[in-house]
Amino acid sequence: MELMENYYSFAASSFVIGSIIGSILGGFQTKYLGRKYSMMLDCVTTLSGLICIHLAQSFPLLLVGRLLTGYSNGSNKTSILPYTSEISQPRVR
Repeated sequence: MELMENYYSFAASSFVIGSIIGSILGGFQTKYLGRKYSMMLDCVTTLSGLICIHLAQSFPLLLVGRLLTGYSNGSNKTSILPYTSEISQPRVR
């Protein structure tokens, strides 16, 4: 039973670990790709992570899916706020 609890904690924390990595690397990704294309890449990463989670027949594939979705979540947060302020009208900012 204790082994199963470790699996649950790994699955729960893998999203947070991916989000931390995505927050750090998302700035570099945004710098090289631009804000719009970085967000588009994050959408593809989220989709691939969700597909991995859906098709997971093993625990490592579930972890990969959770890491990918966490990475895209953290990376997207670094680019969405500046992008929104750039495309909004000056009176709305």
